[in-house]
Amino acid sequence: MARTKATEPKQKCTARKSSSKRVYEPPTSPSAAPIKKAKKSPRRPKKKGKIEREIRRLQSTTNLLIPRAPFVRLVRELTQVKLCFSEIRWKLSAIDALRESAEAYIVGLFTDSYECCRYSKRVTLMCRDLQLASRIRGDVLRVGVPAGR
Repeated sequence: MARTKATEPKQKCTARKSSSKRVYEPPTSPSAAPIKKAKKSPRRPKKKGKIEREIRRLQSTTNLLIPRAPFVRLVRELTQVKLCFSEIRWKLSAIDALRESAEAYIVGLFTDSYECCRYSKRVTLMCRDLQLASRIRGDVLRVGVPAGR
C-alpha cells in the first residue's frame, strides 16, 4: 500500500449575524479545548444470561418447585368447597403424589405451549398458546376458558 500524507480537515467558513459579509474563522485547535472522557459505567449482567443460569440450575435439581404449604392449603380448600366434604384427612404421601403429578402436568403444558409460541415465531408466551396446547393435548380442563364454553 502506498504511503500518503495526512491531510488536515477542511476549514469552515461561518457567517456572522451582524454583517452580511462572510468572515473566515479558523477552527479551534484541539489543544485549546481539552477533551473530557466520559466515565464508563460498570457493565450490568445481561438478563438473558441470568435467566439461562436459573433454568440450568432448576433443571439440575430434583426437588419440586411448588411449595408444600400453599399446595396443601389449596388441596384442602378444593376438597371442602368443590367436593362438599367438611373434614377430610390427607396422608402426606398422597399430597406429595398429587403435588408431583400436578407439577409434571404444568411443566408439560408449559413446554408444549412454548413450542406453540416458537412455531408462531414469537418469544413471549401468551394465553392463546396455553389454550392451543391444552386443546392439542385433548385436556378436559381448558386453560383460561370459562367453564360454560
